[in-house]
Amino acid sequence: MNQTIGKYKEGIRRQFPDILSLDLLILERAEIEPRFRKRGLGLLAVSRTIDLFGANCGLVAMKPFPLQFRNYLNSGWRPPDGLQDPSAAFRIARRKLRQYWSRVGFKRVSGTDYYALCPVTDRPSLKKVASAVDETFAGQD
Repeated sequence: MNQTIGKYKEGIRRQFPDILSLDLLILERAEIEPRFRKRGLGLLAVSRTIDLFGANCGLVAMKPFPLQFRNYLNSGWRPPDGLQDPSAAFRIARRKLRQYWSRVGFKRVSGTDYYALCPVTDRPSLKKVASAVDETFAGQD
């Protein structure tokens, strides 16, 4: 957002033409405990969060980033045990997260690593997200 003139930059407006408000909901982190993963709970939780807190926002934004790689670029970072090629693993994990979040309507903001959605546009309902989650993750325990 451009603070000097109080509106979203033109490139953002072109990519997300349905923005109705200057409010911005930033999703900083979504973390699911390992024993509850592979059930789509992150999609459901974020979708519900957007329903509750993002309804009056112009955009909802996030930067999908695999938490196992936090501090990845720091010199003291150590890869998790058994990880042979951290660069390749990071790229794969980031790609998977981006695809995952696109399932609830997030799109990459052009020229950035950020993803956003306009909550007033057609997003899948919580019921559709839940049924898609059921189909995708059935039998993956």
